Amino acid sequence: MNTMLTRRLLDAFHDAGSVSELMPPLPEGMTAQYVHVLDAIAQVEREKGRVRVSDVAHFLHVKSPGITRSLQAMERLGAVERERDAGDRRVVWIAMTPLGQDWYARYVVRYHEALSHLLADIPEEEAKTTADTIEKIILRMREHPITLEEKGKTEQ
Repeated sequence: MNTMLTRRLLDAFHDAGSVSELMPPLPEGMTAQYVHVLDAIAQVEREKGRVRVSDVAHFLHVKSPGITRSLQAMERLGAVERERDAGDRRVVWIAMTPLGQDWYARYVVRYHEALSHLLADIPEEEAKTTADTIEKIILRMREHPITLEEKGKTEQ
């Protein structure tokens, strides 16, 4: 791949990052990241039943301490509740509260349905290819981080 196409891809990633800014207004204290966490909780719950902090971290490809901070903030908002496992105090179970379920229904389910209608004229194959390509790029960049070392200072 040439550097101009690489730049175009990186610009597209930057633009894609602003998608969360286009969401409907969120309740006070709620962030787009918390919406993403609620979606992860719902998906893991459908797959496994009960949800652990580590399940959400794994699902979102992030480290547990970052998710723990988000979950603590979400608990203060009343969107989730956390409970330590009686048999293993290291395990923390997570569940959406009725407020969290409402936010999930509104900002994930209904929002995704509305976007699906808005994007209906984009061919499914293009959407799949775009998603697959983004996932491949991110995976490759995670597996092979690039470090740019300075090679001695040049005189001016």
